Amino acid sequence: MRKIKTKEDYEKKKKRNQIIVGVVLILLMILSSAGYAFQSYDGSSQKTINYNGYNFIGQNGAWNVLVGNNQFNFVYNPKQTEVIDGNFDKIDSYYNQTIYIYSQSANAESEIRDNLGKVAYQIENACPIGIDCPEGYVKKGCENRFIIITENEQNVRQDSGCVYIQGDKSELIRLTDAFLFKILKINS
Repeated sequence: MRKIKTKEDYEKKKKRNQIIVGVVLILLMILSSAGYAFQSYDGSSQKTINYNGYNFIGQNGAWNVLVGNNQFNFVYNPKQTEVIDGNFDKIDSYYNQTIYIYSQSANAESEIRDNLGKVAYQIENACPIGIDCPEGYVKKGCENRFIIITENEQNVRQDSGCVYIQGDKSELIRLTDAFLFKILKINS
């Protein structure tokens, strides 16, 4: 037989259950707040390196640096790229100029557009003379500011007004960043 419960027993059990539920909810709130705090601080959300007197701030998968009055953004920092040899025009020669670009890598092209677009008058798609061009591309030679990014044997050089950035597809962004570091005088 079942024991008959009095109103006092029923109220006591109800109060006990309310206290248990309240304690569980409070613990859940405290633990979720602590978890969120640890999740948002993973220790690597922002890094800073100093390279040749320039402070690079790494955040959200990009490296940012202030050069003059412009902030430039890169996929790699200078410690992650090779120092390229050769004579290249400095960033001043790109100010208020039309820059032409031909690229077999959308990511490397984006890196050029994002950074040189801050100083150039405009950046236009073009095609080197002697190559079949997509429709809408103008043909240009090295008498213009022309950056040509292609998959080929690794080589970064300037010949007259043409800059050639060549390498494996997986290395084109790294080589593009190395070129940009060179013209910004970050890598001398």
